[in-house]
This record gives sequence, C-alpha cells and structure tokens, in this order.
Amino acid sequence: MNHLPGTVAKLAAGATATMAGQPGAIVNKQLVDRGRDPFATPADIAGALFDDSSKVGTALRVLTALVLLGAVLATVAGIWQVFRGERGGVELAASGVFGVIVLLVGVTVIM
Repeated sequence: MNHLPGTVAKLAAGATATMAGQPGAIVNKQLVDRGRDPFATPADIAGALFDDSSKVGTALRVLTALVLLGAVLATVAGIWQVFRGERGGVELAASGVFGVIVLLVGVTVIM
C-alpha cells in the first residue's frame, strides 16, 4: 500500500510525457486533420453552429459562468462547514472541486 502513491505518480507522469507532443483537443485535431481552422473558444463553436448569433454566444458565456460560480460556491461552503465542524462539509467541498474539474475537462475536450 505504501508504494501505491508513487506508482500512480509515475504512471501519471508517463502518460503526460507521452501526450505532450500530441494535440490536446479532439475536435480541433479532427478539424486540422481535414484542413480546416481550429476553434479557439467554445463561443467560436457556438457561433459556427448557430450562424454567429450573439444571443447564443451570450447564453453560452452565462451558462459557463453560472456553472463555475456554483462549483466555487459549493467548494467554499464545504470548506466553511468543515471549519465549523458540521457534517457533510468534505462531501460538499469535493463536489465543488469535481464540478470545476469536470467543467475544465469538458472545455478541454472540445477545445
């Protein structure tokens, strides 16, 4: 059991090293492979899908901001509960952290 954290760290470092030279985004890699320009932001994708509608771009930015704000608030509330000694603080903080991670991973996969 003592060797597990070291092994996991070595595997993660190896996976990172092998993927360092490859394009990080699935959608952009597919676009470049077909000779098209890649997208720089999720708003660019929404603009391409919905003919550069300003309403769609604004809605996408608002949705992303709300999800990020909710995840940060859940993290802060969980940390507050932990410091006050209430039950459920660790779970609430972890859900907020995982929410931020999922949002970042989702945007990274697209971009």
